[in-house]
Amino acid sequence: MEKAKELITQAQNNNILSFDIKVFYTKIIEEAKSYQGLIFTEETIGDAKKILAEARKHREEYNKQRIDLCRPYTDAISNVKKIVDEALEISFGVAIKEIQNQIDEVENNRIKERENYINETYKRIFGNSQIPLRKIYDKKWLNKTTSVKKILSEIQQKYLQISNDEQTLRTLADGPFLTDVLDTFYDTLSLNDAISKLQKLKEIEKKVIDVHEINEQTTKVETSNQDFSSAKPRKTMVMSFRIRGTMEELEAVKEYIQQQNIEVLS
Repeated sequence: MEKAKELITQAQNNNILSFDIKVFYTKIIEEAKSYQGLIFTEETIGDAKKILAEARKHREEYNKQRIDLCRPYTDAISNVKKIVDEALEISFGVAIKEIQNQIDEVENNRIKERENYINETYKRIFGNSQIPLRKIYDKKWLNKTTSVKKILSEIQQKYLQISNDEQTLRTLADGPFLTDVLDTFYDTLSLNDAISKLQKLKEIEKKVIDVHEINEQTTKVETSNQDFSSAKPRKTMVMSFRIRGTMEELEAVKEYIQQQNIEVLS
């Protein structure tokens, strides 16, 4: 900032501008004085509006003059920016890039080593588990402030928690629902979600059983109430014969005839 001020002072002393900005400044201040301190009444409010318009017109004219006075220097200012930008790029830009590249390389190597440690630790603890690393991964493990000891401890804790939850589900859902319940758990790693899935499956099973029992009861009722009046009549024939036997034998024959609904002709 001090260097910039020094250059501006040198430019002013060398009269680089083709006009005297101080003269321009003084001219504006002096002309504006004629519009200051004026007092208007209700009778002269019309004059006030005219004078206000005139003051605004003069201010705009001076602003246009300022634009015209600065226009020749637009290209020069743009050229200054171009030259300075180039100087900054081939000097500070090169130095900054070289330093930043070295910082990035060191940081990338550190992150790569940390990622390798996380992968190896996961494989050693989880083995052939169905839970992929991405399910338990924590971004803060890559931070320099996170120690490898802490990473090891957290991966172990996650494994123990998952193993305990899985064993709980195997006990609760031992049966046809186990596969679906475990799939839900592996997907969400939430014991509550998996238990909720088990409850829903049991509710569905109960509804299916209830419907099946109702259908069976309905079928029994319909069968018991079935009308046999339209059944096809039996084909009958007449046979005449005489039998001989004891009283008990004859009574037995008579009882059999009655049981079989055989019509006795006289």
